[in-house]
Amino acid sequence: FFFSSRRRHTRSLCDWSSDVCSSDLRCLVDPRGWDGLVYLGHGEPRGGQLGLLALGDGSVLAGDNLRAALAQAQARGLALVLLSSCHSSELIPLCLQAGVPWLLAFHEEVPDPIALAAFLPVLTELERGRSLPQAAASARAALEQHFPGSSQLLCLAARRDRSEEHTS
Repeated sequence: FFFSSRRRHTRSLCDWSSDVCSSDLRCLVDPRGWDGLVYLGHGEPRGGQLGLLALGDGSVLAGDNLRAALAQAQARGLALVLLSSCHSSELIPLCLQAGVPWLLAFHEEVPDPIALAAFLPVLTELERGRSLPQAAASARAALEQHFPGSSQLLCLAARRDRSEEHTS
């Protein structure tokens, strides 16, 4: 996991790449607030329930355990969640209910090369100041070029005026 805050014209990083456990969610609820959350890792399905994110200590974090932390983070400015993991689209309803306006996630199982091919253009385009829909379009184009048919694995979701809109 890492979180980025650009409101203060600085970048902060909370790296959960190893030995991470669910108690590390304290980083997400930092009172300074965050603009975005990016999870690059593994996920597991839960059969119609909220998905699971694999943590560095070998445990998994159920989406239900993120609910309160996401709501607190959103109240402090969290505006974007990028989930690069298998079955991460199962977490979209949870994020939208927490009030997060923009999300990008994957349907189904996603091989690592496809996840990488999708998220590099997304992060690059966001860094250039493009919108998430524009960044997602660039990612889909890159996926189709290198892995034909894989662009449908990427799911863009937006929340506007308390109504939920999903775009595949």
